[in-house]
Amino acid sequence: MPADSDKDLMKQSPQISSEREVRVLVADDDTLLAERMVDFLSNNGFYTRYARNGLEVKNMLLTWKPDFILIDLFLAETNALQFLKFLGPGQMGEDKIKVIVLSGHSHETNVRECLRAGAIDYMVKPFKYVDLLSRLVLHTQKKRTLLDVDDSAHKANPNADYFLHLTDLTLQESLKNLRLEETLHNLTRMVSLALNAVRVSIVQCDVEARSGQVLGSSDLRHIRQLELDLNKYPEILYVLQSKQLLALDNLATDPQMAFVARQNKSIHFNSMIVAPLSINQHEPWGVLSARMNEAKASLSDAEIRFVQLVSHVVSLALLKDRSQAQAGHPHKKTA
Repeated sequence: MPADSDKDLMKQSPQISSEREVRVLVADDDTLLAERMVDFLSNNGFYTRYARNGLEVKNMLLTWKPDFILIDLFLAETNALQFLKFLGPGQMGEDKIKVIVLSGHSHETNVRECLRAGAIDYMVKPFKYVDLLSRLVLHTQKKRTLLDVDDSAHKANPNADYFLHLTDLTLQESLKNLRLEETLHNLTRMVSLALNAVRVSIVQCDVEARSGQVLGSSDLRHIRQLELDLNKYPEILYVLQSKQLLALDNLATDPQMAFVARQNKSIHFNSMIVAPLSINQHEPWGVLSARMNEAKASLSDAEIRFVQLVSHVVSLALLKDRSQAQAGHPHKKTA
């Protein structure tokens, strides 16, 4: 049965212009589950239909042309992996069809195979409808991309010197002989002040368990076992799975998705930057997350690059601390 928060959202019945519709096809042979998802998503701003098997999915792919396909891993007449291979990379992507795999199996092999085949997400049943809604909102919004930096772009940016100064301060901070907790707090505070962020956090994650632990925060100098349910943070799961930095401008400014923001007050639509914590693009073990004030509608390239730089410094600080702990040489606390 839906949770109370799901029931509240299901009561809403927005009137949506066809020019702004986002089409979602639910492909699942569990009729009851599929009908509930269709009703819920339809009542929360998405145009939604239902397919019971692989043949119906392929027919609707041609006749209805959905933006999203939520497909069960073991759908009748095909499975998610076979369907992803049928689509091929040419039909999937940010501006094309987005496939989210639904499954009662959370084995990491299944997740990796589906993501490598082109799925943008993988959700484990049972899940809360509000978490599904958050995933769709995240994946509907266009992601920011950064081009390579050249000298002309640097000269054209009036904030370039400011962020170069911040970069210097960040590197100096990383060289101080402080406890890891102190270093992480100072770095998150630096990002918070530079971007006027509401909250900046460093989260160590366990992807398979869908859980995280906050190691550092701009809010609190001392963090004690603050645990997170990553199902409530689709942006973090996206970064961990894609191994890429995620930068989103305020969703309410997107004309296609503004109606979703109006209808779902429980979801925050701030601009945000989430960067993976890893070394040499290996598997991320966590993220650096910066959420902006709601008044901030867009992000500059300089702000995004600064967060990216700080995430590299944080990764090195965590790696250094881990290496020293294994060697039996913990950080020495300085005055």
